[in-house]
Order: sequence, then C-alpha cells, then structure tokens
Amino acid sequence: MSITGYRLRVTEGEFKGLWLSRIDLHSKSGMPYRIVPDWQEVANHPERYRITPKFGRETAAWLGLNKEAAQRFRKIVSSAGIQTEIVAP
Repeated sequence: MSITGYRLRVTEGEFKGLWLSRIDLHSKSGMPYRIVPDWQEVANHPERYRITPKFGRETAAWLGLNKEAAQRFRKIVSSAGIQTEIVAP
C-alpha cells in the first residue's frame, strides 16, 4: 500500500502511536452531526462542539489529507486535549 497524503499520529498519552481514523462531532447539546461539517469552522471554534477523535492502527489511518487539511485536523484533535504529529507521505 502506498501512502498518498498526510496522516496524524498521537505523540503522547494513552493513544500514543495510534493514528487518527475518525472524528465524531456533536453539538454541545449532544446531537450528532449527520452532514459533513465545515471543518474550518470546527477548527476555528472548537468550543461550540463536542469533539471525539477516534484512533486505530496505521491501516485505519485517514489517508489522502493534504497538508492544510492535516493542520486543520491536528488543531481540532488538539482542542480535545490530544497531541499529534503530522506524518508526511
């Protein structure tokens, strides 16, 4: 398998070494988002959302993120208190 884009790997804590595979997003009142959110809006105002990143093995990692998207998702995950690093293709 060849890697075609940037990915995020957790650098510390209980998820260290695991890869970002998904982000569950809910309103503060607990309602799940059923449409694709404006991720830039989420990155700019994470306090408006309940953000739950999910992690897995490297084979489950989100693939194909461009550098800008990887930076945006890193900021979102960081707002949930989880530190990651961007891994280049």
